Formats: sequence, structure tokens, C-alpha cells
Amino acid sequence: MTVTALTALRRGKVGLHLDGSFVCALHPDMAAQLHPGDQLEEDRLQELQQSSQLLFAKNQALRLLSIRPYACQELYQKLSANWGERAAAAAVSRMLELGYLDDREFAGRYARELARKGRARDRILRELMAKGVDRELAEEVLEEEPQDLEAAAANVVLKKYRNSLQDEKGLRRIQNALARLGYPYEVIRTVLRNLREDEDYYDEA
Repeated sequence: MTVTALTALRRGKVGLHLDGSFVCALHPDMAAQLHPGDQLEEDRLQELQQSSQLLFAKNQALRLLSIRPYACQELYQKLSANWGERAAAAAVSRMLELGYLDDREFAGRYARELARKGRARDRILRELMAKGVDRELAEEVLEEEPQDLEAAAANVVLKKYRNSLQDEKGLRRIQNALARLGYPYEVIRTVLRNLREDEDYYDEA
């Protein structure tokens, strides 16, 4: 196969044309090794493609991590969708070596963020696992910072639904909202009973 053209593509990619036909997009570092007229064997082509995918995956990983933290599995899934499992795994491994990935740190930070938004422990656990955090690690992180479910639920109610406490339709709305946030029925019932009797109940407690 003969390299007939190397063309500039979007986002810094280089289009490789062999025998007059477009074949694939290469990373600029890989494309720099080629020139029109070069002969290219199939093994060499595959090597260039795999190396390009790895470089693209690493670049995307760095870009994504500059925006927000990721769990390892979450980042792997995102990268593999674009660059394949092999390149994604290598890129994640490199990010770990550089210290840019830490599932425990990610889980703790994300758990605290969800708790501030009013999520209950079980809901936080599910969301951590959805991000690719191992269940055992997620449970360990949550055990390190126990959550007072009643106080957390009361905080949600007083911030968002204080005016609905004495209204039956409002109470159903509150119950549904707290259930979606992961609070158990017994906790919801207790909190609403206490707040209906005294809105300052949990401040005093």
C-alpha cells in the first residue's frame, strides 16, 4: 500500500490516504512518521492506528480530568467508547501513574457533594456505584462519614418545603421528594411528624 496523501482533519487529526482512498485518522505524532510515496505494510498500519488511539485516549483523559474528577471505571467507559478497550485501559493506567485518578478520593468528594444536595446514604451509594466506584469501597467511604438521616431529611424539608408542612397535598409532595432522595419510609414519617409539631425540633435536638 502506498501513502498517497496526509490531510488535516478536525481537532488536530491527520487523515491517512492509501492508494488514493481515505483509510483512517492518525495522531499527528504518528502521521509525522509518514510521507506521500511511502510504502506501508498492514502490520505497520495497525501499529500506527493503535498508537494513535492510545495517544488520542490519553489526550481525552487529560482533557476530561481537567474539567472534573472521574472514577477509574467511569473514565475507562468514556474512553473505550471512542478509542477501544485497549487504548482506554492504557490511558487509565497512565492517569493512575500520574496521580490524576484516585477512586477513594473521588468517592469521598462526590459523596460529600451529594450529601450537601440532600441525598440519603442509600441514594449516594447507588450514585457512586453508577459512577463506577466499587461497592465495597463506596460503603467504606460512607462509613467514614456517618449520616444522620433524620437531620439530613429535616434540612431538605426546611430548605425547600417548609410552607407545605401543614398541607396534606404538600405532605405527599414532601414524602415523594424525600423518597426519591433515598430516605427510608420510617425516617420520612418520623421527620414529618416531628416538624409538623415543631419546626425547630431538630435545631433543639
